[in-house]
Amino acid sequence: MDKEYTTQEAAREAGISVYTLRYYERYERSGLLGPVGGARNGHRRLTGEDLGRIRFLRLLRATGMPIQQMLSYVRMAAEGDRNRDGRLKLLEDHRQDLERRIEELERNLGAITAKIEHH
Repeated sequence: MDKEYTTQEAAREAGISVYTLRYYERYERSGLLGPVGGARNGHRRLTGEDLGRIRFLRLLRATGMPIQQMLSYVRMAAEGDRNRDGRLKLLEDHRQDLERRIEELERNLGAITAKIEHH
């Protein structure tokens, strides 16, 4: 049986705040986090698989992916292999966006460094 985590434990393990985890849980009906199980006492319990999804969502957010795109990705993933190409395209487009942003940041860093050196 997969280890189960309380909301607080899951948040700590995934490196996010409880607030962020609750935010993701609110999107459960639309599919962002997916179904989360519960203990007999009614408290929510998350599994290692849930933590993997949360970590990936955290990575997508940290790289600037909008929630709506995250929802699209998660919905496609839930449909299995038939949407593999769509998921791949979404991630490739996001990667290209990241590469453009990194290039822009590097140019800006260069300009700031030059200003510092000539100040």
